[in-house]
Amino acid sequence: MLNNETVNMRDDDKDEKFVVRFPMGMRARLSMAAKASHRSMNSECVHRIDCSLKQEQEIARLKAVIDVLLNGGKPASNVVQLSEAGQ
Repeated sequence: MLNNETVNMRDDDKDEKFVVRFPMGMRARLSMAAKASHRSMNSECVHRIDCSLKQEQEIARLKAVIDVLLNGGKPASNVVQLSEAGQ
């Protein structure tokens, strides 16, 4: 059986890598947030990026709903596209 280091190295090779430059002070804020949520800094970054992308989809869906409500229940031509994008 492989030891944990070998398994982790194999898993890491499958992940995409991207170097990020943080503005001054952001790394410390991210480190504190990661510790508070019991995650690694990498996991905290991935979690927050994922949440923001999901929020964008939800905002688009909610805007479409608002447009329908403001139109008296009739979808505008762009509302259908927005609601489909959010699903």
